[in-house]
Amino acid sequence: MFKLFGKSGNPVEVSAFGSLQVTGWDAFMENALTKGDAYIWCSQDSNIDAADTMLIVRNDSHSMKLVIVRVEVTNGNVATRYEIHKVTVAYTPDDDTGDEINAGGWGKKAPVSKTVDDDGNSQGTVFAEIGAGIAVETYVRDIGMVLNQGEAIGVDQVTASTAGCVTIYGYFIDN
Repeated sequence: MFKLFGKSGNPVEVSAFGSLQVTGWDAFMENALTKGDAYIWCSQDSNIDAADTMLIVRNDSHSMKLVIVRVEVTNGNVATRYEIHKVTVAYTPDDDTGDEINAGGWGKKAPVSKTVDDDGNSQGTVFAEIGAGIAVETYVRDIGMVLNQGEAIGVDQVTASTAGCVTIYGYFIDN
């Protein structure tokens, strides 16, 4: 019997069916982490009305594109559906500022506008829907959206709730 080891020296994992478990890694994300250009934005326990945007992230950089790689949503006290969309017009942040974490630990601020519980934007075409299961459930959607300067992504909550969380993961690359 052979034992396989990964690049790190750790043994690889095999499923119950004997399949090799492999996880890919985005070289661009790794580069962004080392440069301090990878970020996580989130809203925590947003008490918002139906159809409001739980979290919006807009790229304000003149020299970099923002690549959105993942959206996570945790239902609050209501099982509801969430719509992920590109904001098309009337982006005017009018409510609370979202939280930001530099994923590389650099403490560097991202060139973005981020708001929680926003109702001053127009929803573009919904390109993904998640949720609608049970209350206090987390849903994950991996995406590959590139935002140029002035473009934004938003996550709208369909039914009103008094809690819930959206987390958006992304990184910057040079134009």
